[in-house]
Amino acid sequence: MKLEKLLPSLELKHRAKLNARTVFKANLPKLLEAIGTPIALSIYLRLKYNVDDYPVVHPFNYDLLHNGVNRYKLDNQALAFVSKSCIIDRGVDTKKAAIAGLLVSEGVNKVSNKSLKPFLTFGNNCHKMHRIINDARDYLSELLGPAVIDWDLKFTGGSTATVRGDEKFLVEKILKKPSITPSALRHFYDAIWRDPAAYAFASHHQLIDDDNRLKLENFEIVRDEIIEFVPKNWKTDRLICLQATLNMCLQSNVGTHIKRRLNHRHGITLGLVPQLHEDIVKRGSYAGYRISTIDLKAASDRISEQVVRLLLPSDWFTLLNDLRHKTWDLSEYPEIAVLLGKHPERFSAMGNGFTFELETIIFRSICYAVCKQSSLKTSSFSVFGDDIIVPTRIANELVDVLNFFGFETNHEKTFINSPFLESCGCDVFHHTDSRAIYYKDFDKGLRGLYELLNRIRATARNLPGSESAIYRVWVTIIRYIRDECDPNLLIAGPSSLGDATIRSEERRVGKECLRLCRSR
Repeated sequence: MKLEKLLPSLELKHRAKLNARTVFKANLPKLLEAIGTPIALSIYLRLKYNVDDYPVVHPFNYDLLHNGVNRYKLDNQALAFVSKSCIIDRGVDTKKAAIAGLLVSEGVNKVSNKSLKPFLTFGNNCHKMHRIINDARDYLSELLGPAVIDWDLKFTGGSTATVRGDEKFLVEKILKKPSITPSALRHFYDAIWRDPAAYAFASHHQLIDDDNRLKLENFEIVRDEIIEFVPKNWKTDRLICLQATLNMCLQSNVGTHIKRRLNHRHGITLGLVPQLHEDIVKRGSYAGYRISTIDLKAASDRISEQVVRLLLPSDWFTLLNDLRHKTWDLSEYPEIAVLLGKHPERFSAMGNGFTFELETIIFRSICYAVCKQSSLKTSSFSVFGDDIIVPTRIANELVDVLNFFGFETNHEKTFINSPFLESCGCDVFHHTDSRAIYYKDFDKGLRGLYELLNRIRATARNLPGSESAIYRVWVTIIRYIRDECDPNLLIAGPSSLGDATIRSEERRVGKECLRLCRSR
């Protein structure tokens, strides 16, 4: 029998033993021992005796005189084994923590909406902030142009307000009665006559009658977005707001349009910005300026309604306002429903199809305005979501302006005039790559074990001084699969196959008792 036909039956036979979470927890003490620093020992003892929290690892506590860069890399990796892990239960109610964060964010948004409202009618005499606002408006007006979208109906993965759980497949979204908010109906009607796919979808569900009017009875009208929490790290969950299915399609179209405008007007391909940020932080300068990196707390949850109304052109505000949910369903959380009410103070959150692009251009407009007011090049900054890179000369002033708009700096991840820089998953300490490899979670079954093995292998290569000790843990897991399960499960392949195989060089396959799978 061919190996590819044999694997599923072998995996089913040894399912109980092929649990990456269990194997990781069993080998975590060995990984911490391989790191071998006092911080690693502290983490081990805290886990063993169930002590709350983990030790603080921050680059400011390390210096060059005492091999600080290498010590930081080791300690940061020890912390990365557990800091974002959803595997190790520390007894923290992560949903409760996320709810507390939501209450804080909505409190901040309420204050922002109240303090920014006078600026809509020049009811505030702060001339400096009026200049910042006007420059940011000019930037967004030039960037976005008229709010005319080239609609292109596409269904994305993930849950929506009416397609959730085991149903969240594209086919379910296409076949199920389409859900939409009342204010988005006119935009979907516009899409029907602009996009053949939208017309075909409307015809299939009989959404238009013989007189080309919408048949509202064939829609599922959904007014409230659904609040859901998904794992983020051991401290807290992440808030997701599920949208109506057609709203999500239209929102995603708007997000795509904003990306195109960024590319057309400024030559920015948003998907390539993380690589640009990596190059910038490794150089430590951009556009001739020394740079600082700024990160914001819960940025997407703190885009208040008045910030969007204040900065975006009126036609764009109307469009985005029509496509978003203006109320939310908190019936599953009665303890906060009384505190927050029916209408959220923020404009949009994660789960909305244009939130990421919206926060990107809002932060870009604010950076542009601060650069212009400081007589710096207006192209000397870069933004990806809430990851901001700006010249050090204006970093502190930008933090103050962001605070004015209701955005709070994450001081643990903001580095101004510092030898350490962090942006888009790239950490550089004294021009040395210091990014740790995080162990958040693993897939179920054999693929999860391959993922764990590949991550351990990558960790070993990332820490040359501890490579052999970490590699021994990798060998221990290989032997576990070989002896306790079946050696036929040890399939090796090139990195191009991702976590579908155990990554290994062809010349080492025999030594490591692996079978080679070649990519076609």
